[in-house]
Parts: sequence; C-alpha cells; structure tokens
Amino acid sequence: MTRAGSGLSSNPDSAAAAREAIEEAMAEAKLDTASLVFLFTTPGHLSRWPEVVAAVAEGTGGARIVGCTGFGVMTAQGEIERSAGISVLAVGGDAPPAAPFLVEGLGDAPSECGRAIGRAAKKELGDALSRGNPPLVVIMPDSYHLQADALFEGIHEELGEEAIIVGGGAAEDGSAGRTFQFLDGQVQTNAVSGVVFAGAPKRFIGISQAYLPVGEPRLITRAEENVVWDAPTTPSPRRRAPNGWRTSSSPP
Repeated sequence: MTRAGSGLSSNPDSAAAAREAIEEAMAEAKLDTASLVFLFTTPGHLSRWPEVVAAVAEGTGGARIVGCTGFGVMTAQGEIERSAGISVLAVGGDAPPAAPFLVEGLGDAPSECGRAIGRAAKKELGDALSRGNPPLVVIMPDSYHLQADALFEGIHEELGEEAIIVGGGAAEDGSAGRTFQFLDGQVQTNAVSGVVFAGAPKRFIGISQAYLPVGEPRLITRAEENVVWDAPTTPSPRRRAPNGWRTSSSPP
C-alpha cells in the first residue's frame, strides 16, 4: 500500500524548517523511510538549499526530492504566505515506480522539454511503463515561461496521448523576479520539474484555494471582515442571497 503524509513549517531557519516539515510528514504517513518527497518552499529558503536537501534526505532515509518555489506553501493543516515557509509530501510504502525529472530551457523549447521528460521516464522506468495503465505525469513548470500546449504535445509524443498530465505552476513572492524548480541538489529557473509515475495511481482533488459558484454574480456593497452584509440582487434587492448570505443593510 502506498503511504503519504504532509508536513508544514513556518520556522525562518531553513534547515530547522525542513526537519520540522519532514518529521511531521513521516509521522503522519507512519513511515520510517520514504522514496519520494514533493517539496515546496518560499524563495527565501533557497539561499540555504544544500541544508534543506540534507535535512530532508536524512529524515527520509535518502528520498528523491522534487519541487518548486511558490508565493506561499500549504498543506491540509494550513497555509503560509508573505513569510518563510516549507511544505512537503513524503511518499513511501508500496508506491508505484516513479521517475523524478528536472528539464531546463522551458521558454525556448517547450516541446523538446516535453519530449525530454518522456525520454527520461522511458529510460528510467523501462517495462513498467507498458503494463496497462497510462502514466501519470506531475509537472511543476516555471509559470513565467510556460507554453502549456507545446509542453503537453512533447510529453504526449513520447509517452502517448493517453498519458495523464497534472500539476501546478511554480511561483514566487516578487523578491526574485524568477521562479525556481528543483530536483535533489539541483536548482534551476526557466525549467520544469516533476515526476512520471508508471501506471496512473488513483487521483482526486484533496485541497483547494478556490471556490465554486453558488448562484449568479453579485456586487457586494457592504461587508465587515469575512461577513457579507449587503449583496443586492436585481430586481429584488432584499431577496435572500444563495447559500444563506444575509443581505440586510445592518447586522441582525
């Protein structure tokens, strides 16, 4: 059985933050060792990247590490923005065969980057890629240089049209003007990092920062912190709003 656990730390000390996050993740997954770690960090921790990698490797028994920077980081336990943060997802147990990657030159040759991902996966995973289920490709591209259609085209060219592609773009907090992608001790920009899994594991959306619409768009004319007091409708401005919003002009 595949086991996975997440961890989060707001410690400003990079090495300590990595240790705290990975300890939390390993405990949640009930793992002694892990084979793969997804690691996300705010840009400030990159100045001590070797210490971050060493702490994660030590805490997992030598797991491969792949990830990218973000404006913030999050797990199911919470979210960190506008300050230093590290989040991790540790994977172990009977996990599907995986091929982590880091490919440079995303902005100049996105299709070739996709093909390079596929070639590297076929070389590392071999026959595991041809055992029934299509591969699952998790990508973390540099959002500033992403040309998604061309990147996907290259991936599908090498791994087949049935290959499933998921992921999210790397980001930053404005301090660097660049995003960063990494694999183990390597850090690049204008690149795409990620993992190809042989045989798409069961997948679902577990956490989200977005919201689903519950009715027609409305203009909020009065609010206090996270409470909406007035969101008039047309033609009946005092009709009750969707999902139980109050629309009276003053608190009850």
